[in-house]
Amino acid sequence: MQDVILSGLWPATDTPWLLAQAVSDPDVLGQIRSGFQNFVESGQVWAMVIGIVIGYAIRSITG
Repeated sequence: MQDVILSGLWPATDTPWLLAQAVSDPDVLGQIRSGFQNFVESGQVWAMVIGIVIGYAIRSITG
């Protein structure tokens, strides 16, 4: 089935394409932790909390 799909998309090729990506830092959990720490240290977490509280208050008043 895959050969039929590939030949329908690329009739001049007989081999399927291989897509790859070079990963410079494979520590995904470390990147998430670093991003969350930056989110907290920059004060954006407080802006999010205040926005949720104000949004909930407005929603309860209008709805």
